[in-house]
Amino acid sequence: MPMFIMPQPAQSSDMSDVHQQLLRRVHQQEARQMADQEQHRRTAQPLFRSPRIDAMLKEVQTELEHSVHGRQVDQAAEEERVRRMQVDQNNEVMRQLLSAHSRQAARTAEEEERQRRLNEGSKGRIMQPPPEAMRQLQEDMLRAVAAHGVDTAAAQEQEERVARERMHGVMAQLRQRSQSRLARLQALEEQLRRIVEQRKTVVHDQLTAHVRFQTSKREMELERTERVQHDRFANAMDELRRSQNQRAAILAMDREQDRRTREQVGGAGRRANPGDATTDLMDMKQNVLEHLQRVVHAQEANAGADVEQQYRVNHDAFDAVMHHLQRHMNQQRVLREEDTEMQQRVQRDRMEHVLNYDLVRRVHQRQVLQAMDDEQQQRVVIDTIQTTVCPSVRRHVAQRTALGAMDAEQQRRVAEDEHYAHMEDVRRDLHRLFADRAVSADAAAADDANRAGEDMTEEQAEAWQAMLRDLQRRVLARQVEEAAAEEQQERVNRERMHDVMAELRHRTGSRAADLGADTEQMQRVQRERMERVCEEIERAHDAVAAKRAEMQEQQRRSYDDLHAAMVENLCRVVDDAAAHRLERVEQETRVNQEHLSHVLEQLLRERSAARAHVLTGIARIEAAETRKHMLDLDARLERQELMQELHDGLRVAVPARAEAGIVPDAFAGRKTAMHAELLAVCRRRYIRTMSRALLGEMQQRERFRQLMEEVARFGVQVKVIRATEHERAARVHAHLLHMVYEDLRRAVNARACDLLMDEEKQRRIHEYQMGFVLDDVVRAAHARQADRLMDAERERRVLHDPVRRSLLPVVRADIVRTVAGKQANAAMDAEQVRRVAEHRMHGVLQDLVRRVNQKRALAAMELERAQRVAQHHMRFEVLPQLLSTINRHHSCAQELAEQQLRVAENMHHATMLELESWADRRACALLAEEERLRRIAEDVPAHPYSALVDVQGAAAAVGRRKETREAATQEQAEQVHADKWRDVMQAVAARGSRVRVREEEEDERARRVHAERMHDVMESVVRHRHQLEAIAAMDAERRRRLAEHGYRQRHGYLMPAHVRSALGDVHRELCAVVSLRQAAQMQDERDYARLQEQQRSAMLHDLMRHAKLWQVHRQEEVARAELADAQRHLSRRQQSTHSDLLTELQLRHACSPVPVM
Repeated sequence: MPMFIMPQPAQSSDMSDVHQQLLRRVHQQEARQMADQEQHRRTAQPLFRSPRIDAMLKEVQTELEHSVHGRQVDQAAEEERVRRMQVDQNNEVMRQLLSAHSRQAARTAEEEERQRRLNEGSKGRIMQPPPEAMRQLQEDMLRAVAAHGVDTAAAQEQEERVARERMHGVMAQLRQRSQSRLARLQALEEQLRRIVEQRKTVVHDQLTAHVRFQTSKREMELERTERVQHDRFANAMDELRRSQNQRAAILAMDREQDRRTREQVGGAGRRANPGDATTDLMDMKQNVLEHLQRVVHAQEANAGADVEQQYRVNHDAFDAVMHHLQRHMNQQRVLREEDTEMQQRVQRDRMEHVLNYDLVRRVHQRQVLQAMDDEQQQRVVIDTIQTTVCPSVRRHVAQRTALGAMDAEQQRRVAEDEHYAHMEDVRRDLHRLFADRAVSADAAAADDANRAGEDMTEEQAEAWQAMLRDLQRRVLARQVEEAAAEEQQERVNRERMHDVMAELRHRTGSRAADLGADTEQMQRVQRERMERVCEEIERAHDAVAAKRAEMQEQQRRSYDDLHAAMVENLCRVVDDAAAHRLERVEQETRVNQEHLSHVLEQLLRERSAARAHVLTGIARIEAAETRKHMLDLDARLERQELMQELHDGLRVAVPARAEAGIVPDAFAGRKTAMHAELLAVCRRRYIRTMSRALLGEMQQRERFRQLMEEVARFGVQVKVIRATEHERAARVHAHLLHMVYEDLRRAVNARACDLLMDEEKQRRIHEYQMGFVLDDVVRAAHARQADRLMDAERERRVLHDPVRRSLLPVVRADIVRTVAGKQANAAMDAEQVRRVAEHRMHGVLQDLVRRVNQKRALAAMELERAQRVAQHHMRFEVLPQLLSTINRHHSCAQELAEQQLRVAENMHHATMLELESWADRRACALLAEEERLRRIAEDVPAHPYSALVDVQGAAAAVGRRKETREAATQEQAEQVHADKWRDVMQAVAARGSRVRVREEEEDERARRVHAERMHDVMESVVRHRHQLEAIAAMDAERRRRLAEHGYRQRHGYLMPAHVRSALGDVHRELCAVVSLRQAAQMQDERDYARLQEQQRSAMLHDLMRHAKLWQVHRQEEVARAELADAQRHLSRRQQSTHSDLLTELQLRHACSPVPVM
């Protein structure tokens, strides 16, 4: 496997640790400064504040002002939204009132028209107006219909034009908004990028400055501490030098005094020694003086040793006290740093919680406002559809139905008129035919009568007259019958006509009813569709509201759980810190008390030892003085005896001289003077010694008193510091609890207010929706009733209006022409709108396609960069660790195998040595036995054959028994060796398994620690990024509001409400888009980081598992090879040993004496 030489990943971890430490120190410094400010606020003492703290305070104040201004803007936006809702409600109410008024006016007009037509309906259908009046009425109707058609066309054209203009305006506004939104998004992204870069630079500069400040501060503290220690050491050295100088001065004075005393004693001796008679006395004096000097020097040495020991004891005690003070100060500093860090952590968590809560609440407010705006837009669209599209559709359907009914009625009336005209023509033809026939018959009868009158007689004339009368009667009867038949036929035709008309009316009514039913069904279907759409919208809205409420409830629960967990953790941390602090304080107090008691005991012990030593010295001095006095007495007695003898001798020798009495007196004076001088010297030395001892004891007492005062002062300081720390801890704890309680109360009140606001908002939204629904229901009911009345009135007019029969073809032609023109215009307008939209959307689509491609390219680049980063990380960070881990495991395995091999070789070598020693012993035993047998054979004569045979048989039996015993012993040794080897291999395997388990545990622990560290690092990085993004968003919002406010102040007017609302909507949409993009990007980053971590952990786990398996397999192979080698070596040694033994036995048997037969 190739070994890569690359940088270790510890550098990145060290950099991350350094970064975290820097951030922690920054937070600690900030918390410490905040604590100092709080202390300054409570104690009203002036504290030093750095410019960075002032800048941070100004920044916090600015952020608070921005947040307050943002809340004011949000409140103004909320008021504006409420005002717009109120205006919309007022407009809706006015529109409803106008529609109700127009419906009432239409209903009144329809009622008047129906009453007028009912009054005119009593004239009958046969009574027709005169032709001129009919023509005039027809012209008026034509003009009215044409004017109505022109007005309708103009109104429709105007409505269509208004709709097109409105659509164009909406499209232009949407396009402008989209362009402005994109431009603002780009500007916002650029601004955010610049702010993030600038913030990174500022944070880096701040961290660098803080590190430099902390480094300089630490260097100054160390320098001050070194200076203080140096001053203390210099003072101690000065005091030691002063004491040494004093001691040297005292010693010099003592030596000078001893020298003077010796000179005085020597001068007196020289003056009092005229000859050799006083040699013994001078030797005695010299010995006494030397003894006294030795005693004095010994006492001085003991006193110096005592002083040196006391100085060392005091120096050690002072060092111990200073070390204890330094350690106590370090502990206090560590405690203060921990308290400051805990306060900073609590403050940071509280700030994060507040910021997160405010951000979530603002995002929720924006989402709610966006949802309300969307709902309002949907309602506006629905109202537009219901107020514009539905009436036009209903109107067109009613017009189409009325046209169909009018066409049917016109056809029916045309057919009826044609039938009546045909029947009148037939009747006129029949009357004319009958009249012609009667006239022709009368004329023929009259001609016949005129021609026959000349030739007929009177009787014939009478007969002819009777025949004529009969014929006339018959003709009249026939005419009457024909008239009756015609009347009957006419009656039948009339009845048939009535039946046909009834059938036509029935069919027309059924067709109108079918059309009305179809229209009603269509309207019902449309209403059902609209109701379903409304229900779907309401259901969707309810689902969204329920989901939003569920999300809010879940979020609230998560916030509650998080807050409860934070409060619990905070309380637990505070309690643990307090308990730990109390325990540590108690432990320190106990240790201080024990140390002080030990120091006091040691001081008392040293004092008692010094006092005992002083007493011992005094006793020694007294004993020396006693011995000196005894010696003086002995010397005096001896001198008296000598003097007496000398005096006696001199008196005997010179009895008569008067000067003989001078010598004893002179000797006695000298003796007395010497004795007095000796007593004075001893007294001075004793006084000097006692004064030194008293001075040393007084100095020791003074030092002890100073030390006790220092200890008492230190104890008082410790008590004061501990009391101050307890008081500060209690105040901090109370302040933290107060802040926690305030946060809890504020959070509970805010949550209650949010719940109440949400309930009130939901209630208002529901009431608002229900108001619209009720209005829609009432409007639909009124519309259905009006449609029903209009249909009835239209049917009545169609069925009972004889005036429009002649106008229907013209009106229908006009309507068809108008409809065709309108359809053509609508088609042209639609084509124009389509082309314009296509032309306008071509650039937008190209821009969209280009942006989508750019986004895809950026996403691909980001993915490629992430893959490269992952590959680089896996190659240059993970892979070196894995390779180092594998190499380390491999080296450990090789070392373990080498160790096992060494153990096996040592055991094998020991076993072989034992076997060799055993074989040597057995060979020696066999040689000894052979030598014994040889000697026995040499001692026994050669001729007794039976004894030799018996001896050889016994030797052979002994040899067989020995061979059997040796074989059994060898088997037992082999079994013992196999058992030992098996135990050793089991122990080695168990040790290897334990080592592997320990290594696996260490690897798992290291992996978990690394994963936790990486997780903490990623969380800190993500949290820092979120903070930067939130700060950037707040800065962008602040700049936008400041720019808007400056624009207003600069131009001196306020923007209109719709412009402000549009800007607010655009800003909310931008914020929503930015938040969504940030959330999506964060989710993608978290997913990608989680995926990378999973892949890395899986790869690491697989590599570790393969490495462990390879290592175990390698160890097993090595152990198996070693066992096989050991077994082969053992078998070879056993075979060689057996072969050697067999060869030796064969040689011995061959060399044994053969019996002579």
